[in-house]
Amino acid sequence: MPAQLICRYSTILFTRQEWMDQYATLAGHLDGLPLPAPVILRQDNPDAICLIARGGTRVTGHCCLWWSHTPPASSFQHASISDNQKHKDMIALCPAKAKEGAVAESVYQQMSTLALIGHFAAADRESALELLDFASKEPKKRGATMVAGPMDGSTWGRYRFITWRGDEPIFFLEPDNDANYPLYFAEAGFKTICNYYSSISEHLDIFDDRSKQIERRLRTAGVSVRSLRADDYEGELRRLYSVCLQSFRHNPFYTPIAEQAFLRQYMPLKDLIDSRLVLIAERQGKAIGFNFTLPDNSYPGSIIVKTLARLPERTYAGAGNLLLALSQQRALELGYKRVIHALFHEANKSANLSLRHARVMRRYSLFARGL
Repeated sequence: MPAQLICRYSTILFTRQEWMDQYATLAGHLDGLPLPAPVILRQDNPDAICLIARGGTRVTGHCCLWWSHTPPASSFQHASISDNQKHKDMIALCPAKAKEGAVAESVYQQMSTLALIGHFAAADRESALELLDFASKEPKKRGATMVAGPMDGSTWGRYRFITWRGDEPIFFLEPDNDANYPLYFAEAGFKTICNYYSSISEHLDIFDDRSKQIERRLRTAGVSVRSLRADDYEGELRRLYSVCLQSFRHNPFYTPIAEQAFLRQYMPLKDLIDSRLVLIAERQGKAIGFNFTLPDNSYPGSIIVKTLARLPERTYAGAGNLLLALSQQRALELGYKRVIHALFHEANKSANLSLRHARVMRRYSLFARGL
């Protein structure tokens, strides 16, 4: 079924080619807003696109909507977040259906009909509030009882708003947003559902006695660590793909990703990485964990820990600590001065690793509201 183009005054079904034909026309009516390119929409596959137009011609806001293939209730119910925090989040979103200290099953059942708002942009407060109100009504017509955002289709795409900037510049590949957007979501009735942060440290030498103990235990279990093989980059990504699927499956709002889509995200980074910084832990030739670290092209002398993952078996406990320590030790040897741990969920165990020797440089939030 083709996606829908929902304008404030009319609803139009369009095929992919029709959208591409309309793209140039719409681009000429934007109020300084970025418009998702056709290739992006093909990848993200939204169910609908919502536009706010002033006078029927001047586009002052737009977003994409998903309601057909969205995360199930279990992606939050079984997420790696404390029960108390999940209770508070659900109570805030659905106060009529939850009581302090216990979350009714019906609240989680609500989230089985979750919708998403992504690719959000608005020229001003009035347009933003009208857009969010209108965009929330469309999924509700199709049975959704909760909407979350910003999220471009899934957590594999761009999601979260910066809610506290600190004094550090935007780092390489960090998503940015208008500082007013979180305020618009809050005013429209959205509440924070998940919090994230990035941290920064000048202490790269963290290979301490604890790291040495973990290394000895994992080596005894048959685990070895090596650098990524740059001459087999695609093959290496395929090995890391299976680790990601298992490592992230209990993350909030997780949905699996097809291998080709995973490759499409990471292949463009091939010429931007230093393979000596990307470490892979293996056992019997199978990847059990990895640390995907790359140089920060916008801030020379810094590295970015983009992805840190391991298989969930207890045998591999501590592998994330070890990979982080080893990659930072390698970076120090190569002359790097700072490390950025990017976009960690505040309740994720990896967060403990990043804060042990670092300070928070940025905070982000994901929002949701009941319908």
